[in-house]
Amino acid sequence: MPTKRAIDRLLIWTQQRIKAKHLMEERLTKLLHNFPYSINFKIIKIAGTNGKGSVSAMLSSCLTSDNQSVGMFTSPHLVNVTERFRVNDQEINEAELEILATEVEAWLFDFVQIHGTQFTPTFFDVLILIAIAFFEKNKVAIAIFEAGVGGSNDATSYLPDTVSAITSIGLDHVAQLGNTLESVAKDKAGIAQSNSTLILSSSINDPLKEVIKKEIISKNITLVSTKNRRVSSSFSLEEPGFSYLIDQKTIQLQPSLKGHFQLRNLDLVIEIWRFLLSKKIVHRLESLQAVRATKWNARFEIIKKNPTWIFDAAHNEHALKALIISLDQMSNIEDRVLILGISKEKDAKKMLPIARQISKTVFLVDDFYKSTNNEVLINLASNIDFEQLESTKILKVINEVSQVFSKKIIVVTGSIFMIGQARNQLLNE
Repeated sequence: MPTKRAIDRLLIWTQQRIKAKHLMEERLTKLLHNFPYSINFKIIKIAGTNGKGSVSAMLSSCLTSDNQSVGMFTSPHLVNVTERFRVNDQEINEAELEILATEVEAWLFDFVQIHGTQFTPTFFDVLILIAIAFFEKNKVAIAIFEAGVGGSNDATSYLPDTVSAITSIGLDHVAQLGNTLESVAKDKAGIAQSNSTLILSSSINDPLKEVIKKEIISKNITLVSTKNRRVSSSFSLEEPGFSYLIDQKTIQLQPSLKGHFQLRNLDLVIEIWRFLLSKKIVHRLESLQAVRATKWNARFEIIKKNPTWIFDAAHNEHALKALIISLDQMSNIEDRVLILGISKEKDAKKMLPIARQISKTVFLVDDFYKSTNNEVLINLASNIDFEQLESTKILKVINEVSQVFSKKIIVVTGSIFMIGQARNQLLNE
């Protein structure tokens, strides 16, 4: 019996492809050149180990406020693949995605028949093609594309860019990007095409900036480093407000996204906005105030029930360390309980000791896509004292933890797929 949705059929089809990494450039060049939808919009590309989605979401809010027609493609999704495609901050609906996926599916089958099975796309390639078609049909003026893995290793690097940015550099996806920060930085530098502009977050230290400079030196890329332009603040975790001095003009910003790490993300958004203003692509500095309306689920998201829940997509050690800083600003370790699920693609051995700093009470779950089995985690954490429920199923753990620890803050973090499932369960109760 055929799979019902075209997007699911495409996933199965692409998973059967013979991997040929050496053909990546030729494959993507052919795909983009022959695809019936042209790219008639400007593109902002966002790469980085963490923070890509938050920066993209803030930019989308600001561009919409500036009366731009804006598309946004992000990766991965929490619950439904429709989350990856947005126009003017509105997610694509299932019916429209089915129409586009069916159209792309038919074109791809013809494309592979003509050019050969060695040019069968990855599923991520397919999603990018769907995004291009979606944005073209909606006549967007500018689109934000979040990289999936790395820079030069990522299909988004083949898209023409008006400006690109790198949010952060940490060890993640080491099989593709290498096991040193230098190798990761070198790859992420590849997100920008020749003769464009690349903006670096202030979280990237000087030695890594030098690595990036050397990598792009022959590509005539203008490199810009983000500055902290805050001149005053009334910081509180609930309602942070800041004054920024931007090109001799003071502007008040109140970002809706919580967590201290979002301040560096906001600094990067401001620098990208300054570039867009200089090119007359956007019109008003004040449009930055739309960061107050940005919604981006599971990024230090506080859901006040009984108990209070915090969902954060800290899926690697770099993100976990940032999460701990924000948590410590609002509570003590004794006041928190942790529900943790780690993807089998991540370095659980490094993540577990860091996660233990979130709470002395940690519960592991493993019934989600690409999960690391609970027994494997316990073996890796043999010298760490974990409390453990009889069940490792998300639904049962949420129910029991919420009853037993109703007076504490329950933090849910780790795999994005786990967080999406847990969050969906809690909100649907």
